Amino acid sequence: MAITALFLAVGPEEGAARKFVTIHVDTGNRVFDSELTLQGNANALDALRSEHDVETETSTFGDYITCIEGVCQSAGEAWFFYVNDEMAQVGAGGFVPDDGDNIAFLLRNY
Repeated sequence: MAITALFLAVGPEEGAARKFVTIHVDTGNRVFDSELTLQGNANALDALRSEHDVETETSTFGDYITCIEGVCQSAGEAWFFYVNDEMAQVGAGGFVPDDGDNIAFLLRNY
C-alpha cells in the first residue's frame, strides 16, 4: 500500500490554515491510500481529483462521481462517500474537510 503526500492549494486564500487529511479509494479490486495537505476551501472532490483520474456527471445536486481510476460504476453499483467512517450527508464537491478527516470513496452495490 503506497502512501503519497501532496500539497493542494485551492482558492485565492493566502495564509489559509492547512488541513491534513487521508483519502482512501476502494474499487473492489484495488485500494489506494493517500495523505494530503489541503488549504483553504478545497473540498473532498478537489482532493480526490488531485490524486486520481476521476470522471463525474453533473446533476442538479452537483457533481456525481461515476469513475475513479478507470473503474466505473455499473448497474446496481455506486461510488459511496464516507467521512470518518460515516456516510457523508452531502456530495464530495460540497464537503470541505476538517483537519484530520479520513475520507473514503468505496465502489459498492446498493
